[in-house]
Amino acid sequence: MMYVFSQQGIDTLKEAKLGTLLTLSNGRIAWRGEHELYRSGYGLFLSNIYDYTPVFYRELVVFPRPVNLEIYIDGEPLDIYGRDTRIDRILDISTGSLLSRIWWRGKSHSALYESTRFVHRRRKEIIGFKARLSSSKGSRLIIRNTIDLRLSNPLIPSNISIKHYDVVSKNDLGNGISILFKTTDDKYKVAMATSLQVKPDSRRYYFSNNHYIGEQYAIEKNEDDIILEGYSCIIRNIDYEDPLEKAIECLEEAVSIGLEKLYNEHSRECGRATEEIAQPGLYQLLLETALCAL
Repeated sequence: MMYVFSQQGIDTLKEAKLGTLLTLSNGRIAWRGEHELYRSGYGLFLSNIYDYTPVFYRELVVFPRPVNLEIYIDGEPLDIYGRDTRIDRILDISTGSLLSRIWWRGKSHSALYESTRFVHRRRKEIIGFKARLSSSKGSRLIIRNTIDLRLSNPLIPSNISIKHYDVVSKNDLGNGISILFKTTDDKYKVAMATSLQVKPDSRRYYFSNNHYIGEQYAIEKNEDDIILEGYSCIIRNIDYEDPLEKAIECLEEAVSIGLEKLYNEHSRECGRATEEIAQPGLYQLLLETALCAL
């Protein structure tokens, strides 16, 4: 079962609603559906990770999302806000995945960008991402993945937010990055180990400051389609005594398994679950109800 959502350019208000509607979750990690090329003010939710707040007794903590891309083709940003940019998103219920296609035309170049993301159904700590970029041959590409460490819980009114975590440590792993968070009340710790891999091989740069951490890849002369593979492992201290060590170990294991095998494993699990709970018209009814808010 697939549901297609098409638009010409990004509408900020609609994107926030689609982000809710297209959220993927395995019961532990919830990854909102905003596009990875869109600068979203929302991030990841983890079950059972709360922080003290004076407004409510406890507040579910929003953590930075691990995939937050910028792409430049000969210095020109792949801008998804323009009305000439067509964006399709496909929610595939049977495989538990969210697909996207972007047709972009800039001043000097054009590109087709396609991506798939999933939150692994059985391996609860793993989320995966894959993308293909087809662009003008011979161009210089910059691909940057930036994790925004300033992300906070949005409130009402929308210009007010509260950050419910602190960054304990952040490190370059050589083929990825790791971050250890703790809630501001010191009750919970969460570790994230993430890696963006680019094929064909290209120069990798690591960057970090008080507000951001990330990876950047430079391709001097593009001759083939570019393949991006993103692996992320997110571990809570309620599951492991040393979440950072486990997150790094998990990332190494995920990369060794490979994204295709992880995705196939996940989609089979989702397919079986869909068959077990499916009722005629149920998904259609739920989607139509949610779409009333768009």
